[in-house]
Amino acid sequence: MLLHLGKVPVLVVSTTEAAREVLKTHDPVFSNKPHRKMFDILLYGSEDVASAAYGNYWRAALGRRYSGEGGSKLCTQINEMVELMGTPLLGDYIPWLDWLGRVNGMYGRAERAAKQVDEFFDEVVNEHVSKGSNDDANEEDQNDLVDILLRIQKTNAMGFEIDKTTIKALILDMFGAGTETTSTILEWIMTEILRHPIVMHKLQGEVRNVVRGKHHISEEDLINMHYLKAVIKETFRLHPPVTILTPRESMQNTKVMGYDIAAGTQLVVANLVHQFNWVIPKGDLGDQTMDITETTGLTIHRKFPLIAIASRHTYIT
Repeated sequence: MLLHLGKVPVLVVSTTEAAREVLKTHDPVFSNKPHRKMFDILLYGSEDVASAAYGNYWRAALGRRYSGEGGSKLCTQINEMVELMGTPLLGDYIPWLDWLGRVNGMYGRAERAAKQVDEFFDEVVNEHVSKGSNDDANEEDQNDLVDILLRIQKTNAMGFEIDKTTIKALILDMFGAGTETTSTILEWIMTEILRHPIVMHKLQGEVRNVVRGKHHISEEDLINMHYLKAVIKETFRLHPPVTILTPRESMQNTKVMGYDIAAGTQLVVANLVHQFNWVIPKGDLGDQTMDITETTGLTIHRKFPLIAIASRHTYIT
């Protein structure tokens, strides 16, 4: 079904056959990302991996993953950005109404959040540049994400130029994807097991039986925690932290199931249960914890924060 949201044509794919044709047969055609004004403000002009236009940079950036260290200073700003990026703007669909985003304060909020994040990443990149210019620096020790990106920039190893803005956009992706989605799904897991005490007790029993008195869980222990894996998968089914199918946009005219589609059409927690026992507080706080109302945003949070009382589990030897 083809809709028009303002001036934007939107192809609604609602059958498996149509989805297969769009996402597999015509995947290169629908590999582009729709333009969003809010993404331009918050994500360095849409130069990050998640929202960058399809091309050499996008393919190369996803060819390998690196992990860097996180910082709590970004939590507030990233939460604000995620909320703003999930907010639909009328100007994206009816361009002559773009001024409403300025009147209602949405663009102002986005610009303030982007400025705070940019200042933080500017400091991070500048520190790494200074460290790299030190003659006594050991190049082998410069192996974190920022050092790798700066080295790629210096040597032009990608075959095309990346600038400081691109580097900051990539770092933002690592922070956002590595912290926001993880914390969101952990909160939903704890919410569901608190709402279902039988599940929590069964999960604690499995985890503690596998670990057998150890204070910390190792990766090897997780192999035998089948119920834990089932709990995590079921939570992902009930509360996926991000939409599974991100928006796409056709780059050229094409045919889908015999219909002409024009270019530019859019396509629409183990240690916590091991070491602690958990109860829900009484009163209004407990009622809020049991409330699983979701909020809108780029990631799907609880409307009310999860509040639970933890008591350390006592091991009997």
